[in-house]
Amino acid sequence: MGWLKATYGNVCEELGEDVDRNLFTNVLDHEGHFTVPVVGHTRFCYDQSNDNSCRRGELDADTGVVTYRRMAVADRFVDITLRIAQFTARYPDAVRVSRPDMRKDSTGNIVFDVVVFVLRPLMQDVSKSAHAVGFDLNADWHGGISGTRLSCNGHVSRPLVVSRNTKRQQDKLERIYVQYRRCLDRLDRLMPWQRASDPDNPADVAAHPKWANLYVQSLALRDKMYRIKEILDWRYAHDMLDHAKPGELVAVERLDPFDNAGRYEFRHGSQLDKLDHVAAKRGQRVVKVNPAHTSDTCPWCNTRIGNLGRNREYECPRCHRTVPRDYGSAINIAKRGCAYLGHKHVRPTPKKGRPTPKRPKLIQKRHSGAAHEALSGTGKGPVSFHTERTAPTPSSGMATATVQGKRKRATPGRQLGQCYDAAAAGTATTSS
Repeated sequence: MGWLKATYGNVCEELGEDVDRNLFTNVLDHEGHFTVPVVGHTRFCYDQSNDNSCRRGELDADTGVVTYRRMAVADRFVDITLRIAQFTARYPDAVRVSRPDMRKDSTGNIVFDVVVFVLRPLMQDVSKSAHAVGFDLNADWHGGISGTRLSCNGHVSRPLVVSRNTKRQQDKLERIYVQYRRCLDRLDRLMPWQRASDPDNPADVAAHPKWANLYVQSLALRDKMYRIKEILDWRYAHDMLDHAKPGELVAVERLDPFDNAGRYEFRHGSQLDKLDHVAAKRGQRVVKVNPAHTSDTCPWCNTRIGNLGRNREYECPRCHRTVPRDYGSAINIAKRGCAYLGHKHVRPTPKKGRPTPKRPKLIQKRHSGAAHEALSGTGKGPVSFHTERTAPTPSSGMATATVQGKRKRATPGRQLGQCYDAAAAGTATTSS
């Protein structure tokens, strides 16, 4: 029941204890403002709360108060109000505050982590380098980056990936995630009617000690994954800027950190915010380009690829090249980043060679006057692959010739592998 409809007797009956009348009157008159009354400590159902359900924070920059409407706590929706000390002095150019990420620390206290967005002055384009480094934020569950360096003349570097320390953190996160999923599966087998990640009935949880212990373990693993993801976000930001040389431009996708409901997205918002923070401290320029069709466009011929789904690589129907999806997206991002350096039409140059590896030429030694197999010399592999016949033993006195096999269509009067003797003595030529 809401405070406006509840009476003093209803509140006492609901809580099961007597409530201070002055406290109830102040809350009723001031609509639950945090200053009246002053609450020293209170109970908060951390295990039964969901911070993803609240709306975008309403910021009052003058007082440093952030209000989150309709957060799901236990069996009802409540409004959470946070007060940030010295908000104006610490964040004078604050524009908005993200949705909170709630966690429990080692001492048992509940901590709300928020991101404060501030206005930063645009850095002047002082880059004299003719290179742009583009990075694509992967859609993997643990994040990840894929990048490349593109020159204005079209030269493309090797793929730029994460460092060894970042890879170790990814492996550690994967191991913890496997343990977390196993713990949730065991919870589902014990009590299928309860949600393993967010139980509905605390009475059932208290009645099953084994289920309660597993649930506590799952919360500990979830908090550990949260901390590792925070570390990975900082490592991704440092890895991207470490790959860029001094004075080079770093290009990433312009992704909205908030979704349609106003919730703060971990993948987009956290990584981009930390990248801007590290780049501002290092003095490197980071630009955000249009993210449309970066992952489904061939970087070599600009052909749109349809129906990719979740495929990690694709073959271009026009140039017939196999392109890794993340690497191709990084090249497209770097191309759009070159426009900030004055190079609007940069065409990347693919590696030398054919799109598909060419069949190696068949060069072998043949003896004149010998009866050869019908399929030998056609470029389709060794003779033993097609037939188990043994080759004739070369005799002494026979001259040899180096013959290069070529594929030709059979014409009337000429059979594959047919040998023709040359007029010159001591030599033999063969055409197939």
